Amino acid sequence: MITEILNKMAEIVDNTMTSFQSDFEKYDKEYITGEGVNAFPFLWMVAPSHTYLLRFAGFKKYFFENEAFRYNIVQKSSWYHAYLWPNCGKVSEKIYYVTADGLREVSVEQAREIMRDIITPVIAAWEQEHEKIPIKSKVRVEFQDISLTQLKRLIQDCRYHNNDTLLECLKRFHNYQQYAKNHKIIVKWNDCYQRFSFCEFINGKAQLSGGIVFHGWPESGYQANNSVQLDPLYGWATHT
Repeated sequence: MITEILNKMAEIVDNTMTSFQSDFEKYDKEYITGEGVNAFPFLWMVAPSHTYLLRFAGFKKYFFENEAFRYNIVQKSSWYHAYLWPNCGKVSEKIYYVTADGLREVSVEQAREIMRDIITPVIAAWEQEHEKIPIKSKVRVEFQDISLTQLKRLIQDCRYHNNDTLLECLKRFHNYQQYAKNHKIIVKWNDCYQRFSFCEFINGKAQLSGGIVFHGWPESGYQANNSVQLDPLYGWATHT
């Protein structure tokens, strides 16, 4: 049956793709041949210049073992969602649902429903055994070596100069996507150098780090403050 499926997929490639047909042989066919019956099921996207497999085999195992993947799936920011919400389904792209019994062409909405039917029970099984994963959650931000009064004073100084760059820099931390239950950003104030340093921590491991640097006001002059700006501006700026 696998040979029949591969032959049918090759026929679709011949009738659909006008370039990069070798990608089917190099990626799709190689994966199916190597995994055999364990390759199924999957959604297969075919367009004139590309193909792509959304694999569901082993989905539950990977979901249970990979915390970042769990958060991506529940928060609908995974590569599965990138293909099906909402950018998929162009006129030039066809979608097929492929199982060990064969393949059939499906609409975008049918593909979404197939994905929901596979993903939803896995999420429910995890949450029944462990805990509910937040659908939307802001990364926690912790301030060190500065009081709330001091922080407010710095923000007020910005607003005195009709400038909100410090608050804008700090607010960007809430745009970070959460990848783990223990995910936070520590922001430390250095009074001597008039700047903050920050570091992202995921399960205790340091990730992205940098600084929020003060570059002065017009009346006191521009301050590089041990950093570089290609387009020098007053106020505060993030440096990584």
